[in-house]
This record gives sequence, C-alpha cells and structure tokens, in this order.
Amino acid sequence: MTPPSYSNLPARFWDKVEVKDSGCWEWQAGLDSNGYGQFHLNQRKHLSTRLALKDSGVAIEGFLVLHKCDNRLCVNAKHLYTGSHQDNMNDAMERGRLMKGATHVRATLTEEQVVAIRKERISNGTKYKDIAAMFSVTKDVVWKAATGLTWKHVEGERASHVR
Repeated sequence: MTPPSYSNLPARFWDKVEVKDSGCWEWQAGLDSNGYGQFHLNQRKHLSTRLALKDSGVAIEGFLVLHKCDNRLCVNAKHLYTGSHQDNMNDAMERGRLMKGATHVRATLTEEQVVAIRKERISNGTKYKDIAAMFSVTKDVVWKAATGLTWKHVEGERASHVR
C-alpha cells in the first residue's frame, strides 16, 4: 500500500498493509498471541494499530486503541479510536463478543446448577464444600456462584459472602 501523505512510519510498515473493499486497511504480517498485528520498530515490538493511530496524529498514551470496524487486523486510522478498558469491554458486550454463563469457554456450571446451588445454600445452609462435591466442582466455584461474584446475570437470591 502507498503510505498516507501524513505518515512518518517507514515504508516497510505500509508494505504489510492491504486495502480491502470494506475500507479496512488489513495488516498482512506478524500477529501477536491475540491476533493483532505487530511491527518491529526501533528494536521493539509494537501493535500495528497503535503505531497507525499515533502516526495519524492522535494521542494514544494511556489509552487502548479500539476498532469501529470490529476488524482486529485493520490499521486504517479512520476506523480506530482511543478508549479505556471499560470502553473496550462495553464495546465487546454490545457487539456480542463476550461470552457469559454456560457458553463461556471456562464455565463449569450451567445457569440451572447455579440456581440449585444458591437454593441449597440459602434454604438448607449446606456447606460450600458439600455443595461442591454434589456438583463435582471446587468449593471456590460454588462460593463465587452462590454469592453472585460470578454468574451475576442469573436472577434470584444470593447467599451471603460468609464462608
């Protein structure tokens, strides 16, 4: 890709970018472990999105670089903006990228089990370790689910935080 007229980045940065019909400028080179482009500059690795947005004149220090286009490979400054971690989480939730409940990759319970755990603890006063044995999970998993530290979206009464 031909570098934008404002760019101070080396031409080798823009050689790694392909313009798509969508308007996205997609990074075509190395990626980090999260699937975001990375570029070596001044003997350091940098996220390509951060370099591209900073190169366009936007102050990025202390902020995350977020995508309007929801394409993590895009380095088009018109598709990027700065925000906080909370802004990033809100954006991910609005776009349906955050999994919760039983669909979460690390979930060990279902919503129905959480309801049963809370009922068992509140109604019967069953110890967390005994409930954990009933559901084949750890005591900590049960305690967090029962008290609402996890599974916040599950409605109903929650147990007290006292272990």
